[in-house]
Amino acid sequence: MNTKPILYHGTAKPLQGGALIPRATGRFAQIAPVVFATDDRTQATMFAAFDWTMTNGPVLSGGYGQGAGAVKYVFLPNRQFHMSNPNPGTLLEFPTDNDFVKHDACGPTEWVKFGEVRFANCIQHPVNGIQDLMSTGVQVLFFEPGEISRDRIQELMVPKQGKYYLPDLVIANFIKTGLLVHENAEQGILPHDFRSAALKNLLEVSRVR
Repeated sequence: MNTKPILYHGTAKPLQGGALIPRATGRFAQIAPVVFATDDRTQATMFAAFDWTMTNGPVLSGGYGQGAGAVKYVFLPNRQFHMSNPNPGTLLEFPTDNDFVKHDACGPTEWVKFGEVRFANCIQHPVNGIQDLMSTGVQVLFFEPGEISRDRIQELMVPKQGKYYLPDLVIANFIKTGLLVHENAEQGILPHDFRSAALKNLLEVSRVR
């Protein structure tokens, strides 16, 4: 019985040559070239919404929670650049009879294939840049490198449930002081209320104590 889930691969690059070509990257750099896929559609959409290697600056992602209560966000530099240069990408969907496998080096939601992946074996969904990313519930937070650095954001991140995230109160204060622009709130696309969430967390902590 096939127990594989539907898998996804997001790419911000134009689809060329009829297939995804394996690459030796990340945890597989010293193992073998692979093509990555994930059972987390939102995560794959993050890679389709913009090219992480061509973002006009460093990128950082984070989040916490599971299922419907999960909060995911991405910190992007240079809002004007992204708003002026939307990146049309593609989300590739692979049915449950796909050829991807689990490997010891895979993360919890990751799958890999040690060979090329033909575009004919998947469904292609267009992704219209950041707007489509926000429609999945991902919170897009812009910062200007001259005002706050990626390293500073990373220093303030804390671990929770195996992931790293920036506390809601810190994000809310950064938004209030103008160090972060909360694009979901600016455009009214599924904004997460960081300040209310921070107050709720504080109340829950005070009750426990």
